[in-house]
Amino acid sequence: MMQSMRDNMKVIIWVTAIVFLVGFGILQLGGVLNPPQGGGPAGVIAKINGEPIRYDEFMGMYQNVVNNIRAQRQLQEGEDSYVREQAWQEMVQSRLMDQEIRKRNIHVTPEEVKVAVRYAPPPFVTQAPGFQTNGQFDYRKYVAELDNPNSQVPWAQVEAYEAQALPQQKLQQEIASTAKVSEADVRERFLLINDKLRVRYVAFVGDSFPVDTSKIGGADLETYYRSHPEEFTGPPEVRLQVAMVPRRPNEADFALGREKMMGRSWRALGDQLIAHYSAVLGRPWRAFPPPGLPARPRAGQGAGVPR
Repeated sequence: MMQSMRDNMKVIIWVTAIVFLVGFGILQLGGVLNPPQGGGPAGVIAKINGEPIRYDEFMGMYQNVVNNIRAQRQLQEGEDSYVREQAWQEMVQSRLMDQEIRKRNIHVTPEEVKVAVRYAPPPFVTQAPGFQTNGQFDYRKYVAELDNPNSQVPWAQVEAYEAQALPQQKLQQEIASTAKVSEADVRERFLLINDKLRVRYVAFVGDSFPVDTSKIGGADLETYYRSHPEEFTGPPEVRLQVAMVPRRPNEADFALGREKMMGRSWRALGDQLIAHYSAVLGRPWRAFPPPGLPARPRAGQGAGVPR
């Protein structure tokens, strides 16, 4: 097993570096939810290995994720934070891979791009209804359109996509080629799947033996704890690091709150306040509205919302 770890050390270091940099990038993500107002280059919300990430880049990735989800289903209420996190993870992964591609000097030729477009079109092409027959990708129909000199398909965009995707595929192949499986790894995996044991045991349900907890006081627990220290001591089993990024409301948050409050019905808000204060006072409360809340309209009057 140790030999296997040594053989795969490159892959282990690479994966560890990606996880570390993803976490480090998230900690710097101070302006994703709101555009930065100052302090640093305009529009820069994070840095990955010193490379700036701008707000408009993140929003472009975020919109792509939203469009992909909407192509399959409707967005659920409260799902926006998950979508933003997914967009950020994809942006971090893409930026890290681009940096490693430049580091390894990986390139693709125009001929490689054209071959990929012809023989390995991307998923958004194979899933296009115009290239399908009976719900399946029709390669002949696709090639006919590709060779059509009057085609209206934006092939330049498809080639641009392949020119960006091919270097990433080459990088993945280089990393995967460094992984090796030893005989010990094969043997361990085989035993894990196929090794079987025959055991005899007695099973019982814990609640089959009720315990009167009222007869066990704090002194009993303290005595047992002190008389059995070996059951409550041992080496550390978990190491936990927590990073807290406080989110303090700013003027944009207050503006959003005011907008939501103005959009609510004053009558509904007044009824909620009346119910609340009536419960607190123990009697009906209808004397005066709280400061800032207009008086409830009389019959025949409209409930105007102040502007």
